[in-house]
Amino acid sequence: MAKKILSIVFMLGIICLSMSGIRIVTFADEYVELFEEETDKNNSYAYEDSINIDADDMTDSVIFNKAYILLNEGTKNPKENFAFKIEKVSAANSSMSLEEMPSFDDEYVLEFDENEAISTGKEKEFEIPLEAFSKVGQFTYKITEEKGTTAGVTYEERPVLLTILVTNSLETGKLQKNYYFSYENETGQKIDHIENTYSAGSLNVSKKVQGTNEDNEKIFHAVVEFNVKDESTVLSTITYKDDGEEKTIKPEKWKNGSVKVSITLKDNETISFENIPYGVTYSVTEKEANKNGFKTTYSFSDVNKIIDSKKDSVTIDNSKENETSHNNYKNSYNSSSPKTGDEENALLWIVVLASGVLLIGILVKALRKEDRR
Repeated sequence: MAKKILSIVFMLGIICLSMSGIRIVTFADEYVELFEEETDKNNSYAYEDSINIDADDMTDSVIFNKAYILLNEGTKNPKENFAFKIEKVSAANSSMSLEEMPSFDDEYVLEFDENEAISTGKEKEFEIPLEAFSKVGQFTYKITEEKGTTAGVTYEERPVLLTILVTNSLETGKLQKNYYFSYENETGQKIDHIENTYSAGSLNVSKKVQGTNEDNEKIFHAVVEFNVKDESTVLSTITYKDDGEEKTIKPEKWKNGSVKVSITLKDNETISFENIPYGVTYSVTEKEANKNGFKTTYSFSDVNKIIDSKKDSVTIDNSKENETSHNNYKNSYNSSSPKTGDEENALLWIVVLASGVLLIGILVKALRKEDRR
């Protein structure tokens, strides 16, 4: 009797499951379905491959993409090595413990050559090896990029999570791996690459002279000094043209975070320094400033004198202040002084003088006639 009751209950259970449309699946299949559902929902970038657990080959890898971007066109990035480390974070839904998780090497370095970055982003693919997984589960790693010191280069300061899902495929009978990258504090927002940027701008040094034609042909000498913070290193080559000659400021010319160059300028001339990394400060000093009767002023487009935009400029203005003041004083004096020798009134004085002489002559003649009588 008990066996009949158990048979009836079992049959009813099977009928209920069939009516509800629920399939009996393995844990691994359910996990794959959930992962694929989350992938579609978040429009993420996921990578998938199969792991063939073989006694002779227990290696595996993940693909890591990095984009190196030029912020401003026409600039050239220095050679740069981006270093990062990968550490274990957690093992979930697995009989494999955190200590048993496959490990990455202590540090990895991704290399970009000089002038390799582009404005749209030079993306490189790197394959990072690790030991193969032998058990199913969800495994999380944290990627941290080392902050470098190259001036003008930005480094990824946000930790990136690498999530690896290992399942048992019913179709192939092998373990299957899916993985994706996401920022640690932005759960669900998956990324397909990590970005670094190189930012550099230019400095235009111009000359204006207010004086005689001879002054406008004079050659003036100036010193341009660039400085960078102690924790930064300039690896970029700065270019400029002086007196028609192409010149460069190479990284080895910098000493203790500073470099100076001398330039020559005439009226209405401009010298442009190109490919100056962001964060570099500058100063401009003219050797002939406030000499030989000139008053010298400097006009900076950026009062902070720091390269943090595409273009900065400074104008050195020389004017003959003393000569101008002297001319203004003479003009002012002449305009306020009485005009004792005004040529326009000369005729009037002649007429007055002649009239006086004529009147005196008439008076003398009249007196003589009176005496004769």
